Amino acid sequence: MYAQRRTIPSRTRNSNAKLERWNQTLKTTTIRPEAPTSIAEARRHVTTVVTQNLTERLHVAIGYITPADRLAGWSDAIWATRDARRLAQQALAAKHRFKPSLRFQYSSTHVSHSR
Repeated sequence: MYAQRRTIPSRTRNSNAKLERWNQTLKTTTIRPEAPTSIAEARRHVTTVVTQNLTERLHVAIGYITPADRLAGWSDAIWATRDARRLAQQALAAKHRFKPSLRFQYSSTHVSHSR
């Protein structure tokens, strides 16, 4: 007889792939380079990486904000601030954009000055 395995139902069809990718990232960025000598040291390194991932790293899937900001409910305020900043930069760029002078009339053969 085969032993039955308990499985946790997945929320998405590729959730296992996401977990495997996270484990690979954790191993290659923390465990292998740091080479912890004890379980306590390994836990400290992993805690540091997880904390940075949740509080500093901007995540594409949630609109380039941190998960901590999303959970705190600040996402709308962050997006509004970004939109206002972007619109101000666009207005400034439009103001300083090159505008051709009406003084010169260009033709295919030569440039003539209009007076």
